[in-house]
Amino acid sequence: MQLLTTEEVAVWLQVAPKTLRNWRSAGIGQTALKLHSVVRYDRAAVEAWIGKTSKAAG
Repeated sequence: MQLLTTEEVAVWLQVAPKTLRNWRSAGIGQTALKLHSVVRYDRAAVEAWIGKTSKAAG
């Protein structure tokens, strides 16, 4: 399991870290893991979420 920070996922998705925090608060987006006070994202879970929610541009 490869764990990524909020900032790493934000760069990958090309969104602001605050956007990820807002999605997390609203229950939207990929699932995050909280280890004490540290938030991390499982790379495989992010990839699965992208595959599930992405659509072809048209």
